[in-house]
Amino acid sequence: MTDIVERDKAGKWLKPPKGGRRPGPSRAEVISDYIEPHAKEILDKMISLAKLGDGKSAQLVLERLAPIAKQDSERTIVPGFSAAGTLEQKASAVLEAIAGGAISAEAGERLLRCLDIYGRAVKQDEIEARLAAVEAGHVLVKPADVIDNEPGA
Repeated sequence: MTDIVERDKAGKWLKPPKGGRRPGPSRAEVISDYIEPHAKEILDKMISLAKLGDGKSAQLVLERLAPIAKQDSERTIVPGFSAAGTLEQKASAVLEAIAGGAISAEAGERLLRCLDIYGRAVKQDEIEARLAAVEAGHVLVKPADVIDNEPGA
């Protein structure tokens, strides 16, 4: 299963290995294929050992047969979220919903992360558009920039 790769005395590759994963099944797949025909007997043995008081067997049986359920994503309704026009207003609506108990702190955190990622994407798009305009010889000026740069302002 292990391939011998040629290296120099310093341990560097003499010939670069081919990129990516090695062809063929992974170690986990090989082990799984080996165990699969014996799975029922192994499970029966673990259960019998667990019944006799073997703690490790009992732990393994419980972990495999009754794993701890992952928390499902809760459906959230944030009052005022749809009507909010800016990302700041949407974030404020989420924080108010958390504070008011309308949604859990975990759900609110996920929503705020989504807003942050969305805000970064919007900002990146704006930067790319402005850069393209500069490279094309045009200057995109935001309305707020015009007001701030007027003489006597």
